[in-house]
Amino acid sequence: MKTVESYTKNELGKLIVNLGVSKVNIWAKKELNYIRYALNQPVLVPINSNQWVIGNYVITNLGTHRYKVIKDNKLIHTFYSKPAAVLYTVLTKMQYYKTADGLLTADIEVARVYDELEFYTDKLTNKNKKDPFKAQLWYARYYDFKLKFGPARQELEKRIATAKYIKIWETLI
Repeated sequence: MKTVESYTKNELGKLIVNLGVSKVNIWAKKELNYIRYALNQPVLVPINSNQWVIGNYVITNLGTHRYKVIKDNKLIHTFYSKPAAVLYTVLTKMQYYKTADGLLTADIEVARVYDELEFYTDKLTNKNKKDPFKAQLWYARYYDFKLKFGPARQELEKRIATAKYIKIWETLI
């Protein structure tokens, strides 16, 4: 049979532990907000395996070649490349706007061509090829976008390599 004394000790122990945990949670949130917003240097904070935070930017992995960047609950862009998404947020936070805009423009072009390439790949692999004229037309468009994809991706990789050499890495935590 439980005594009042043991029951009171257990409840008091649970209350103290819960209070301690809540204080640690409040402190951790306060420190994370300080790191996110008050520091001049951008810090990449992983939230889970598919989401990262840099300042007031949130990067979410939506699947292969899909990285959504959100700032203050507004969609900035869905990037094709994870390095491009991270570099864009870092460069914008460090106020290198010209380089960040060039990176964004190159990524937009790669994403557009990649989406068209996926669309025509799906059209060509579709089993309902009843019209040979449409199949030839889709193949011609597929081939055209396949030729455009290589140079667009090389331009994006060139911009990423250029952005890596900016002197922000010495101050980046």
